[in-house]
Amino acid sequence: MVDVKLTHEGAGFFRLEIGEGMTLLIDPVYTRLERERRVKLRELPKADFVLLTEGMADRFEDLLDILEGSEATLVADPVLCDEVARELDLAAARFMDLGEFESARCGRFRVTAFPIEVPARHGGSLLGAIPTPAFVQEAGSRFVGGEPMAMMRRLPLVGSLGGMFMQQAFGAQRRNATGYRIEIEGGPTVVFLSSSLVESPDLRLLDELAEEGDTDVVLAAVDGESTEGLIWASRELEPETMLLYRREDPWALGRGRHSVPVRRYIDALEEDAEGIEVRHLRDEESWSPKPARPVAAEDKSKNLKVPA
Repeated sequence: MVDVKLTHEGAGFFRLEIGEGMTLLIDPVYTRLERERRVKLRELPKADFVLLTEGMADRFEDLLDILEGSEATLVADPVLCDEVARELDLAAARFMDLGEFESARCGRFRVTAFPIEVPARHGGSLLGAIPTPAFVQEAGSRFVGGEPMAMMRRLPLVGSLGGMFMQQAFGAQRRNATGYRIEIEGGPTVVFLSSSLVESPDLRLLDELAEEGDTDVVLAAVDGESTEGLIWASRELEPETMLLYRREDPWALGRGRHSVPVRRYIDALEEDAEGIEVRHLRDEESWSPKPARPVAAEDKSKNLKVPA
């Protein structure tokens, strides 16, 4: 089996090392903002591939620096690849734009992208302050994030006024993100769920992921307020290992935000799926698959009869 090492560098940044000499960075961040200035947290990381789950502004500059300072190939959705191409003069071969459930083989691994709708974390809504049926909120969120709103935004006046009203009325309930399924040759298959299904389970998507093949490891953020999504992901994908991490420090979020303790996620998973390995990956902690135990050869001599 090929050596595999997955390291949580902090927040949502992960480093995946495959064998000797191949490194993947997922959502890399090496600076933070202090008084509107970027302060370096670590040295500029080197990589062969960079995977981005979300086109977030707080990591976009870091992404550009990493791509400029290395020969890494960017793996992301077509929109994000286009944004980077406008910023940097890079060869076309350094972009791997993957649409929904598109796959590509990259040396020792095969990567498949899948879409995720992530609950928005910022802002509120007028309807959020009053009791509103769930189907109304769902319809509003799909309208704001879907094609109807995209059409409205193309109209100068209607786009501005209508967009502002719909944002305030229904709230920016969802934003698009990308998850990845990485099949490592001679190693485990890892599914990166981003910050997604833990907070808002999508059973149709989980079914499609399960149809892609066996999953050995699921990596999921646990910053939400319910264990339901994680339980559904475990049932549908049936992984051997669940790796949990926090993107944000719950104490830094203040009293207004109450996230479920990680211990409760672990207990819920272990109770629901017997034999599953569940681990909380803290900052700078690593995980590697356990080496397969050698199967002892059957001692056939015990069946031999000794002649009298």
